[in-house]
Amino acid sequence: AARLISSEMPHIKILALSMHNERQLVLEMFKAGVSGYLLKERVSEELAKSIEAVCSNRIYVSPSIMDENIEDYVRNLKQNP
Repeated sequence: AARLISSEMPHIKILALSMHNERQLVLEMFKAGVSGYLLKERVSEELAKSIEAVCSNRIYVSPSIMDENIEDYVRNLKQNP
């Protein structure tokens, strides 16, 4: 769905909500066009912050799965599709 939405409506920001925190899955979601990735277990603590980040054209990844390399990798994906 993210791939279709981002290709047909590139101005739409997509915030993925998932229970999965595997690095490869997170990276695949960003390749598909999401702007943020939020874990369901953290939604009550992070929802407002994640929406604010995505609406401000920033990348959001739940801190529990975020590391320095993921953010750099995602930025490179968006610059070099």
